[in-house]
Amino acid sequence: MQVLFSPLAGDPMRDHTLTGMERHTRTGRSDNPQQQVGFPMRRILTKNFHYIRNFKPDRWPAGDPPQENPPAFAQIATDTYSALPESDAGLTKAFILKRQNHGALKAFAERIFGKRPARELYDLSKDPFELRNLAEDPLYADTLKDLDAKLSAQLRDTGDPRVLAGGDAFESYPAPLPAPKTK
Repeated sequence: MQVLFSPLAGDPMRDHTLTGMERHTRTGRSDNPQQQVGFPMRRILTKNFHYIRNFKPDRWPAGDPPQENPPAFAQIATDTYSALPESDAGLTKAFILKRQNHGALKAFAERIFGKRPARELYDLSKDPFELRNLAEDPLYADTLKDLDAKLSAQLRDTGDPRVLAGGDAFESYPAPLPAPKTK
């Protein structure tokens, strides 16, 4: 906690945060012959920009979509593992998933559950809801390059397997066990 509430206001080393994700459920995503794999992403957040590097953009971030029609509304709303298990169960998830091919919800469902590009860049001062990915915008090429270099350097410095040789080490780690169900 001391780091988060440092009295060193204006410390140039504290101008961003880094976060990462692999997976939080045991089941739900495959990658050709590999089963139970993650959706590896690393992020750097500054005052004005959010840069995300998705290491496996061919994978579904929320888990593989149901092959047929999704399960019943009540099941999706109460059972995380019934559909897209990297997204927790809930009424909103059930509502959107059951209506994902209807009108205005189609684009919304794609934004929530669809595949993500390898790189995402959002200008938080102009787009606080992060709706417009600027990673391919030439006007933001320098910003993208700078944030990618900063993120990559810190991942290398901390020994992150995703940027070092053998970066797929996480794929062989045992997935977490599901939490026990309570009555």
